Amino acid sequence: MIRWGVDDAVDAIPIHLISGIWGGIAVGLFSVPKYIEMSHPEATSAGAFYSDGKLLACQLIGILFVIGWVSVLMFPFFCILHYVGWLRADSLEEIVGLDISYHGGMHGTDLTSTGSSTEENTAKYYERREQQRLKQRNKIRRR
Repeated sequence: MIRWGVDDAVDAIPIHLISGIWGGIAVGLFSVPKYIEMSHPEATSAGAFYSDGKLLACQLIGILFVIGWVSVLMFPFFCILHYVGWLRADSLEEIVGLDISYHGGMHGTDLTSTGSSTEENTAKYYERREQQRLKQRNKIRRR
């Protein structure tokens, strides 16, 4: 994902997208006629290794439909989130810790820390956050 420039912090794409696509293709390849007949007695096709491959073609069409459906619905949503500034956390927020910026407190392990680096980072965060708010207010006023 890094090679393609996709920022996927929680590895959702390889887990959900790729695994889901493989699951759909695997059904089209490996479906045993005996098990398909048990759930769908009128079915005439099975996996590509057992039949003519019609089920695989149906699975591929279904995969393309789901990809298209999700893209059409989610692209505008992510564009709006990006425009408003809610799509990504600020890089300084990530360094300081999202517990402070989003929840107003520190993580349990940070509470025992007496070092000044956390306090300095917190001060930097609040200073930078205030600068960003001022910039956004100026942008809104200009419109």
